[in-house]
Amino acid sequence: MGNKQAISNLDTAKTGIDIETIVNNQNTIIGLLDKLLRTEQEVIIIEEIPRDEAKRRIEDYFAGNDGDIFYDELIDELHIGLELVVELCEELKNEGKIEVA
Repeated sequence: MGNKQAISNLDTAKTGIDIETIVNNQNTIIGLLDKLLRTEQEVIIIEEIPRDEAKRRIEDYFAGNDGDIFYDELIDELHIGLELVVELCEELKNEGKIEVA
């Protein structure tokens, strides 16, 4: 009996899974990881704009859109950073211009 056969028998005895199944599963995982790494990543460009301009853009966006609006949507559409979006939404909420849940 060669080494490969001895290893295969040992693994099967302990786990009930043979080496071929483990290798096939490993190859499937490698294939999925490769696909994930090759997937195009979305790049969001954040503009450096004055605070009052950013606030106006957010207020205009709320005025022009119905339904729930999320921070990530504002970031994607208006190209404003998360921290500023949150601060300005809070200001607009306190001014009674928008509702924030």
